[in-house]
Amino acid sequence: MRSHLFLLLVPTLLLTVSTASEDRPDKATFHASPNAVQLSGPYDSVQLILTGRSAEGNQVDWTRSATLISQPTLVQIDDRRHIRPLAEGQEVLVFRQGDTEIKVPVEVTSLDQSPRVSFVRDVAPVLSRLGCNAGTCHGTAQGKNGFKLSLRGYDPIADHLALTSDLAGRRVDRVSPSASLFLTKSTSHVPHEGGQVLDPESVPYNLLLSWIEQGTKLVETDPRPVALRVVPEEATIPLPGMSQQFAVLATFSDGTSRDVTAQAFVETGDTEVLTMDKRGLGTAVRRGETAILVRYEGNYTAARLVVMGDRSAWTYAETPAFNWIDTLVHEKLKTLRSQPGELCTDAEFHRRVYLDLTGSLPDVEATRVFLMDARATQTKRKELIDRLLGSTTYVDHWTNRWANLMQVNSKYIGKQGVTHWRDWIRAQVASNTPYDTFVHELLSATGTTRDQPQTAFWRVQREPDQAMESVTQLFLGVRFNCNKCHDHPFERWTQDQHWQLAAYLAQVTRKPVPAMNGHDPDENIDDGNQGEVTHQRTGQTATLSFPFEHAGMADEKAPRREQFAAWLTASENHYFARNYTNRLWAYLTGTGLIEPIDDMRAGNPPTNPELLKRLTKEFTDSGFDVRHMLRLICQSRTYQLSTRTNEWNADDHNNYSHAKARRLPAEVLFDAIYQATGATPDLAGQRPGTLAAQLPDSSTKTSDGFLDLFGRPPRESICECERSNTLSLGQALNLVNGPTIASAVEAQGNAIEELVKYEPSNQKVLEELYLRFLGRPPSEEEMVQMQPYLDPMRRANRDALPPSAIKTLAENQINWENKMRAQAWITLPIIATRSEGKATYEIAEDGSFKATGDSPDKEQVTFTLDLQGTGFTGLRLEALPLESLVAGGPGQAENGNFVLGEIEVVAIPKLDILAARRIQLSAATADFSQAKWPVAAAIDGNPATGWAITPEFGKRHVAVFEAAEDFGQEDGILLVVTLKQPYGTRHTLGHGRLSVTRVPRPVRHLGLTHETEISLLTDPEARSEEQLELLHRALLKATPTMAAQIRLASARDLAWALATSPGFLFNH
Repeated sequence: MRSHLFLLLVPTLLLTVSTASEDRPDKATFHASPNAVQLSGPYDSVQLILTGRSAEGNQVDWTRSATLISQPTLVQIDDRRHIRPLAEGQEVLVFRQGDTEIKVPVEVTSLDQSPRVSFVRDVAPVLSRLGCNAGTCHGTAQGKNGFKLSLRGYDPIADHLALTSDLAGRRVDRVSPSASLFLTKSTSHVPHEGGQVLDPESVPYNLLLSWIEQGTKLVETDPRPVALRVVPEEATIPLPGMSQQFAVLATFSDGTSRDVTAQAFVETGDTEVLTMDKRGLGTAVRRGETAILVRYEGNYTAARLVVMGDRSAWTYAETPAFNWIDTLVHEKLKTLRSQPGELCTDAEFHRRVYLDLTGSLPDVEATRVFLMDARATQTKRKELIDRLLGSTTYVDHWTNRWANLMQVNSKYIGKQGVTHWRDWIRAQVASNTPYDTFVHELLSATGTTRDQPQTAFWRVQREPDQAMESVTQLFLGVRFNCNKCHDHPFERWTQDQHWQLAAYLAQVTRKPVPAMNGHDPDENIDDGNQGEVTHQRTGQTATLSFPFEHAGMADEKAPRREQFAAWLTASENHYFARNYTNRLWAYLTGTGLIEPIDDMRAGNPPTNPELLKRLTKEFTDSGFDVRHMLRLICQSRTYQLSTRTNEWNADDHNNYSHAKARRLPAEVLFDAIYQATGATPDLAGQRPGTLAAQLPDSSTKTSDGFLDLFGRPPRESICECERSNTLSLGQALNLVNGPTIASAVEAQGNAIEELVKYEPSNQKVLEELYLRFLGRPPSEEEMVQMQPYLDPMRRANRDALPPSAIKTLAENQINWENKMRAQAWITLPIIATRSEGKATYEIAEDGSFKATGDSPDKEQVTFTLDLQGTGFTGLRLEALPLESLVAGGPGQAENGNFVLGEIEVVAIPKLDILAARRIQLSAATADFSQAKWPVAAAIDGNPATGWAITPEFGKRHVAVFEAAEDFGQEDGILLVVTLKQPYGTRHTLGHGRLSVTRVPRPVRHLGLTHETEISLLTDPEARSEEQLELLHRALLKATPTMAAQIRLASARDLAWALATSPGFLFNH
């Protein structure tokens, strides 16, 4: 049955470009793989792959579309071009695609012999392909219906026994092989819960039958598969709906190779991009990229496939590279016909790199300085990266990250142990200890936690097998827990290797150290010479053996744990550097080159293999310098890309053509809230001001469980999956109603309160809030949209107050309105007018007067008003605008101004005109006075001075004059008011109105406009929105402390909105 595939593979297939046009064949690029076929024995088969490139440059799969124009007699070829032997000999297969032909030689041998069927090489793969040893069938831990096979055939010896010896050997019938139970059930001749899985006319059936006929032998030394290869290793499907056939080739331990497509499993990594049938034919669903996962008898490999989609209008725009990272990213994007995005803004970079490197927001001053820095973009960005690396906040952030991963948890080692261990980690981060040294010291340390804090790791990791699983996943990215009970279902690791590797950690000793001198109980960690692990399957003591060897191994005489640490951390162990390189890349970009980032295996290939390979080498060559790698990545254009997409990269999620918005981790988000608000965190049991990133472990809680709700890991596992950075409904509700944000935003004396208290400009308040929360100033549109929310004079903003304050405001409004209504002004009828300037005045129904005709240069006009009653205390003069006047008046000068030099008032009793007396005006106030022309000058006895209003023309103005004594009589008086206006150049009042009041002294202008007065007198139920706004503004002018409260509440509301916005919650 040996199969020799001579000239087996064509060169690696090139990734394609696509077009929506018809794919016409190009003779020069019509290939067959293999280019010649040799079949040996009746059970051999080959999957032929025909590949062409159209005149438009598209590489396409012609395996099914090419026409077989020859008449083969020696082989059987199905519509998938899967070839099986029929007769011995040689012939040539001829295929045609369009006007292009290709010839494939075929040789068939050894059909007249009876080949030995190997259980290991032939039978076991058939059982796997039929699904007999799957986890849903007989491969489950308990088997099914009394028949148990090892999962996916990892234990051929046990499987052979189950088939040939269990059930008194009834599953195979050596006398009558075709009556064997496992054949009759598989073909449903005997009832089978799994239904018919085997066709009695098929090649697999005949192979199994031959094995039974040959005596059901198991030859343990038979060659086993050791490696797989997929054809094509890289493939591109031009358009959705098109397909690609895959073939699988296995290399065996004796050096032979053969096509195993018929028995292998070929699966797609993303069913939304590609669907895959059971025979290795993938059909494109939509544009995208996916891994092709292949497994065969405990061996795994992967290929990459791209569904290109219509990119006919695409042309690559050359993009600068800041370092070689960008070069490798751009090369990959070109193959995908994608395009790198634009560079992020300085503000975006500044906030992003602070959060990524330090886990904290930049302060406002630092942001302003960076944005104002006029130096070249890359110069100042590089300088910022260097400044942040090694900063105190950088050390806190990366210490917390390692403390999470290494389970620094008082539940396991007590509060003192946590403090000692965290301080040790912090010291390593602060000194930039080489990563290999850091891990080696952690794994090999001896002593107590108080003396050698890193030994606490072994107080947490206690059982040899579990410790080995934790260490390999954390530092190698390999999940050895998956091959604990059976061989790894997705990787080459075996169950034997699990227990052999665990044996290196079986002799760690832990000697109790009692509490003394203020120290908590401790343990002394050391290496003993006793202790073994028992293999779970065999029940035997596991032998010492590493899964693979390399040049960096320690001496076999060294303690087992030292051997383990040396093997794991050596530069020759490519998993070690590769794993942490991938983690660093994921921490800074949001997506690992391998995802999940702690699951490295053949079936989970990197999206950009060349980039990961180069990064890994860089890390090793740098002496495992973590800061060097962070600096290198942050300086790349790829890291500095914007999250904004373009036409060609909007669908990219894995190839770094644009940045990815990432939700802030729980601790970073908590600290950012307090940093942005300027409040002081007060966590239970911690010093005021302690940040979440500085907490010794996860035992400190907030009242609302904020940190845990937002995904802080409990530190009970080393898996990255312990942390959650997703968004949920519970988190959204907490952001809106929870006490964490509320206490920070509303904290007394926080930065928001101080800002509003000392900064009168709403524009500057808004700008600082944006800088504090979003790390950028507001856009012009945001400034226009958001600034009104800080205006206390806007009635809607009172809703920002707490309910109790809103109730108080409403009560104050009622009291103020009642007070204002008691100060109502009475407009008196004018019964006579006398003008010394010979002007004419018209009296309107509302009691106002209007000058008509020619305006005198100077004027002294006297109005006689009819006044009934007593107790009047003041007089009001309204200067009213008028469209017919220049600039709307109210004056008649060429600019609309007037000057009231003096105002005199005389009271004449109606029943005794000889008792007339002058009313002395003791005080004057106005809504507005021109500079150097105050309203008080209108009652100073000097006509050369007076009240004027430049430049407030075209508006109503009010002057209020307080009488020194009450005036008025029950029988009525004539109130004679004289307006002296001697300034000249027609600076005379063109439109006005006079009224009196009984308001108790002091009589002052209260700032109410005429419209406000009307609103005040309107029934509250009938007031319009505009009237309500007028009254609100009038109230706040009278009560500035309430206005300040509304402004502060509005600023807090805006801060809350910013803190719950994507711009704050995510790192952009």
